[in-house]
Amino acid sequence: MTRWAAIQYRDFWDQPLIFILNDGGRTFLFDCPFDDTTEDYLDAYQVHLMPDLHERDLSGSWAELYLKSLTELGTVPIADVKFDPTKRLFADASILDRLTASGIAKQSVSKVH
Repeated sequence: MTRWAAIQYRDFWDQPLIFILNDGGRTFLFDCPFDDTTEDYLDAYQVHLMPDLHERDLSGSWAELYLKSLTELGTVPIADVKFDPTKRLFADASILDRLTASGIAKQSVSKVH
């Protein structure tokens, strides 16, 4: 079932290359970093559970925002993430269910809240 959540993003190439999604009081970073070896963006997002972020955390480049991560939840192929038609306003947060289904991810999430 689709569960739309508002996103904030930086960098866009056919879809957001990095975005923040808030769901259930938790903040998640979806990061599609540039791969210097292939000289292209990866075809998957690295998903991180983030602490509460402040405006100062979001100003400037987000290239190292993942360093503030509480834990990395895993990767999701870009093709598996559903966006609204503009690909700039909303993403389907139900993709997180798959990532938080593993015991490690649930344990990491429960430590935070």
